[in-house]
Amino acid sequence: MEAKNIFLCLFCVIISGICICFVAKRTILNEEIRTRNIALTTLVISIVFFFIGGIMLFLWNRTNFNAANEIDSTKFGEFGDYIGGILGTFFAGVSFILLIYTYRIQGEDHKINNQNQDIDYINNLYDSILEDINNTEFGEHKGLEAFYNYRWEPNVPVNSVLDSLNAILYSFENLILFAKATKYKNEEIKRITLTRIYFLFYSKVLWPVSFAIWDQKDKLLSKHDDSKFILPMYAKLTKETVNYLGSQKVIAVPKQHIQTIMDYPLI
Repeated sequence: MEAKNIFLCLFCVIISGICICFVAKRTILNEEIRTRNIALTTLVISIVFFFIGGIMLFLWNRTNFNAANEIDSTKFGEFGDYIGGILGTFFAGVSFILLIYTYRIQGEDHKINNQNQDIDYINNLYDSILEDINNTEFGEHKGLEAFYNYRWEPNVPVNSVLDSLNAILYSFENLILFAKATKYKNEEIKRITLTRIYFLFYSKVLWPVSFAIWDQKDKLLSKHDDSKFILPMYAKLTKETVNYLGSQKVIAVPKQHIQTIMDYPLI
């Protein structure tokens, strides 16, 4: 093989190697890109090696393709028709594969957009519940202090606190149901989301309500019509929250006071 042919062959190999390294680097940068582009990477590498093989065959077959020989237009015409037929079929297949790949990517993007919309809804509802908790008022007390300092007294309008608690409990129940039904990218994101929701209930509702409102449940059942729904709902969410956070090693074993709430009969 002549020196110039060897140089050309090495040049083609180096260029193809650079292309392969570039594609490989792009696919290894992060897990998502690597997963989504594995088919495209395989396709690019196949095309590169296809052309390397063709060039190597052309340069190696000195009998028919030696630059020192007289050019036979008939043989080159037949060779061109042969290569053209192969390339035409090859690129038609490549176009079909790329079409399928594009459709798949669009489907994945649509799925990701839906997941992002669900996460945004969960975050918005989370913020709305937190705002409702902070806006609850009892006399001069507001937010958690309203629950901690709640006292039932005759002729004192206290329904606003209980009504607010009722709305908060139902919002928590709906948020938890939606968060469980949402399809996440992986189980770790789901675990973090549910832990965040349950811990909000644990810190902002479970403990404040247990110190005042729950201790007066007998009076409330006789004086407030919705208490027969509020108390079982609170007990249900308390049990669910303690069990979940306990399974995640976030909280310790509940005290007897909380265990009594968890054992309250549900509707």
